[in-house]
Amino acid sequence: MRRSANYLLSTKGRDAALLEGLSRGSAHTRRERCLDDDTPSRAIPWRIRAGPGARFSPEETTMTINTDCKITNSSGKSVVVLNAANSSTNVAKNSPQQGFLQGLKALPGQSGGVVLADGASDTFTLNGTYVDAQGDTKTAYIYDLLISQPDSLFPVMAVGESLNFDSLSYPAITVTADAAANMAKAMNFCQNIMTSPTSKMAVAFQSAMSDALKLTSVAAIDKAVADFFDQYDSFKGLDFASYVAVSTWLRGFAYRWGMGDDGKLGQTYYVYSAPAAGKTGATAEGKIVFAKKADAASPADPTDRQSGMTITLTATGGSTTALTFADGQVVDGDGGAIALNCSFGYKGTFTGQQTDTTAWVMLTGKILDKPVIAIPLAPESDWSKFWSGLTFEKLLTYFLQAMGVWMALDFLKQKLTAKEKKLNDDRANENEGADPDAQQVSDADEASSEVGDAVASGDQDLIDSVDTSGQVKLSVTDDDFSKSVSDVRTDGSDAYQGVAEDNVSGAIDSAGAQLNDLAQIEVTPDIQEAEGDLVDAKQSLQSGDLEAANKSLGDVNKALPDIVENLGDQVGADLRAQVEDAVQAQEEASDIAEESSENADDAGSGEEEPFEDDVLPIE
Repeated sequence: MRRSANYLLSTKGRDAALLEGLSRGSAHTRRERCLDDDTPSRAIPWRIRAGPGARFSPEETTMTINTDCKITNSSGKSVVVLNAANSSTNVAKNSPQQGFLQGLKALPGQSGGVVLADGASDTFTLNGTYVDAQGDTKTAYIYDLLISQPDSLFPVMAVGESLNFDSLSYPAITVTADAAANMAKAMNFCQNIMTSPTSKMAVAFQSAMSDALKLTSVAAIDKAVADFFDQYDSFKGLDFASYVAVSTWLRGFAYRWGMGDDGKLGQTYYVYSAPAAGKTGATAEGKIVFAKKADAASPADPTDRQSGMTITLTATGGSTTALTFADGQVVDGDGGAIALNCSFGYKGTFTGQQTDTTAWVMLTGKILDKPVIAIPLAPESDWSKFWSGLTFEKLLTYFLQAMGVWMALDFLKQKLTAKEKKLNDDRANENEGADPDAQQVSDADEASSEVGDAVASGDQDLIDSVDTSGQVKLSVTDDDFSKSVSDVRTDGSDAYQGVAEDNVSGAIDSAGAQLNDLAQIEVTPDIQEAEGDLVDAKQSLQSGDLEAANKSLGDVNKALPDIVENLGDQVGADLRAQVEDAVQAQEEASDIAEESSENADDAGSGEEEPFEDDVLPIE
C-alpha cells in the first residue's frame, strides 16, 4: 500500500507566544526541522526563527504539506519525468553541475508507470531532501524537473517546481506542445552558436548574458534573455531555461552525437589527419562507430551517459579501441591518448552535395597526439581530394579556437544559471516563497562567481585535452571575449578562404588534365575555347578574384561533356568515364568553393545568418 504523500508540520504549544509575535513581525521566517523526515506521514515539529513574512498565528499549530504533484502531458509525445535529485545540494555547494549534467533519476508516477503517454495524467511524489551549506539534511521545497522524451531523454519541458506556501502544495504541471517546440528552437540555437560562435548573434548573446548577470531577480534575468531571443524570427519565444536544458543535454549525453540525420541512433565518423607533406587529400586514420546496443534500456537509463550505445574506434590497420562519452567529448578513458570534442560545423565546407541541413556533427581533437577531424563522410567520397596540408591544419585550428569561444558562452551561461538557481532555492527553501533579500542577492552573486571559477578551470582542462598546440584559452572576461572573437574571426575567414582556393585550384588542374587527354585525340575549337577559359580561371585565382576564377571553371565544367560528345567514338569508354568522374568532382569542388568563400566573408565580419535544421531525436 502506498504511504501517505503528506508531511505534517506541527508547532509546539510553547511556541505560541513566539508565533503571535512573528505574525506581526517584518522579518522572514526561517524554519529548522527538529526530526528526521524518513516517514512522510509523521508529525514533524519545527522551531521558528524571526524573519520577514511569517504566515503563522497562534491558532495555526499544525500544517500539512501535500507532496503530490499532478502532471498532465499535452506535448504531443510520450515523456518521462527526470528529477535532478541533488539540485538543491548542488546549489548549496556551489557545484557547477547543472541541467542534464546533474545526477538524474526517473520518477515513477503513483500509477506505477515511468512513461507518461501523450494525453495522460499522473501524480508524482516530491518528498526529497537536500544537504545545506552547513552539512545539515533538510526537506527540499524546490525541484529541478527535466521532462524528457523516453529513449533519447531529449528535453520536452524544464520545470523549476516550487512549493506554494499559501496552499502548502505543489502546483499542477501541464507539459505543453509549445514547451516542446521551444526545445526544438533551443536545439537550433545551440547548433547555430556552436557552428558560428563568433557571429554577431553569438556576440550579442554573450552581451545579453553578461548584462543579465547584473540583475537582481530571476524574473528580470529571464526577461532580459527572452528579449534577446525575441529579436530573431527563428528563436522568438525561446526562454533561458529551455536553452540551458538543451545545451546541457548535448554535453551530458552521447545521443545527438551518435544520431543520424534520420533522428535514429547509429552514426559513423571517418577520422582524418592532415595530408602528407607535398600532397593533397586528407589522410584516413580509421572510423568511429556509434552503435545502439541490442539490450539498450527503454525508457533510457538517465545514468547512462552513452545513451545505450557502444563507441568504437577502428584504426586503418584494423585495431579497435573502446571509447566513452563524457562532458561533450569522446575519450579513451583516463589516459588521454584520444580526446575528441563534439560539435557542429558547416556541412558545405566538406561536401557540395545538396542536403536538407546546413550543419552536421563533427569531432575535433587528437588521437595519439595527432590532430584530427572526424566527419560523417567516407574517404571514398574524395571530399578532400584538392585540400592541402596547410588548409587542413588551418581549418582544424579554427574549429578548436571556435570551440574555445563557444565554451566561453557556455561558461557565462553556467554563471547565470548558478545565480538564478541560488535565488530560486533561497526563495523556496529559506524564505517560504518570499523574494530574496539584499544579502541573499549578494550571496547569489558570490555563488555565481564561485561556480564560474570551477567551470573555467574544468572547461580549460577540456580544451587542453583536445588542443595539441596549447594555444586555445577560455575567455572569462568581456574584454578577453571581445579580443578572442576578433582573432577567431580572422582565422576562420582565412581557413574557409583556404578551403575555397584549394578546391578551385585543384579543380582547375583536374580540368586541365582532362582537356590535355582529349586534345591527344584532336584539338577542336571547343577544346581551344575551354583551354582559354581555364587560363582565365588560373589568372583570376592568382589575382585573388575567386569568384571570377570559379565562374571560368564552371564554363569549363559545362564544356567538357559536350567536347566528349562531339568527339564521338574517338573517345574510348575508359576516357569517357574518367572525364565524367572528373567533371563531377570539379563541380562539387566548385560548389564547396562558392560556399566556403561565402563562409569566409561571413566569418570575417560575423554576418552569419541563423539557419534552421530540424534534426531532432525521433522516437
